[in-house]
Amino acid sequence: MLLKTLIIVCAATSAYSQAVGTCPPIDGVFPVYLPDATDCTIFYECSNGQPIQLQCAPGTLFDEKRSICDVDVNCGNRSTPKPPPADS
Repeated sequence: MLLKTLIIVCAATSAYSQAVGTCPPIDGVFPVYLPDATDCTIFYECSNGQPIQLQCAPGTLFDEKRSICDVDVNCGNRSTPKPPPADS
């Protein structure tokens, strides 16, 4: 039963987010990171041919050229989250 629930949750998550590109089938010496197709705060680390979804720290966006999360990133057509409202 737990396995069926896990499969359903994974399928639902993958329906909303998708990596841009394909993971290599075998891990190399250095990790491979892929951007999300629509959200600049999400990226994927490849593990044995499968993309594992990760999230940048608050206030940072994934820079696909440097494969890091940073504060000054141009996301192109991908979306960026709205900043939280400032406290008064």
